[in-house]
Amino acid sequence: MRGVLVDFDWSEIILDLRRAGMGQNEIAREMGHAVGEAMVRQYLAGASPAHWRGEMLLKIWERRTGQPRDKAPRRPAEMHRATTARRPRQRPAALMPTEHLPAVAQAYGITVPALLQMLAKQKPAGRADAGRNLSLPGFEE
Repeated sequence: MRGVLVDFDWSEIILDLRRAGMGQNEIAREMGHAVGEAMVRQYLAGASPAHWRGEMLLKIWERRTGQPRDKAPRRPAEMHRATTARRPRQRPAALMPTEHLPAVAQAYGITVPALLQMLAKQKPAGRADAGRNLSLPGFEE
């Protein structure tokens, strides 16, 4: 398939191994317990293995069918794109350790949920606005 991105057809590879007399349990066993029988069923249903597991499957396929790797069944590759915008991951390291929350909340006379809400609303420290005067305590005008 020239000009088309292709991938191995894992379900067809599993079917070829079954036609060669191997059961799903035997395929899993020959992979050296890298996968279980349930994972072989998932490949049969269309799942793609991790690269190293795919390499193991291809070696078994070559050995059992007697065909070279370039003759292994292929299909057009599926391209996946994220359909929804991802919410940025909140970094708990930027917040204080959770064991300090009750003490800090008590010091400010607020509840822990109110403190967490305040911390979540804080904007990250960045550059100061050009038109804004900053002063340090003791150096006010």
